[in-house]
Amino acid sequence: MKTIAYVALMLAISPMAIASCLSALDSASLKQRLDNTGEMAYANVNVSFQCSAATAPYQKLIYANPKLKSLHVLNNRAVIYGYENATKTEVADSPAAIRATLKQQGDAAARCTSAECVCSAYSQSIDDMGGANFGRY
Repeated sequence: MKTIAYVALMLAISPMAIASCLSALDSASLKQRLDNTGEMAYANVNVSFQCSAATAPYQKLIYANPKLKSLHVLNNRAVIYGYENATKTEVADSPAAIRATLKQQGDAAARCTSAECVCSAYSQSIDDMGGANFGRY
């Protein structure tokens, strides 16, 4: 069932080769993919930090842009999925275990200082988690 959820997750973003990452993001598609992955397997995997605790530039950018916030959640779900597949171990369905795993894996956008960088970093991260079977979206 998690595989099906991940397929939906991987299809969340339209091709971005021609347009900028942010302009290529479709809000309706992002919402649909969040709904699908949340219902199927990853409902407890959400934003990895509190808005009030956002201190890094990329964190502030995420909370200032609803598309980036959705993309951040999709990335977190992809990271948990990738971790589970790599280790053949499910992450406990608790906020503490999820946060610990996300922290251990690092945030792909942590060095970004622009919204476009955050979008591109998360798009690449999600693409990497999906492997060649999902292609570039």
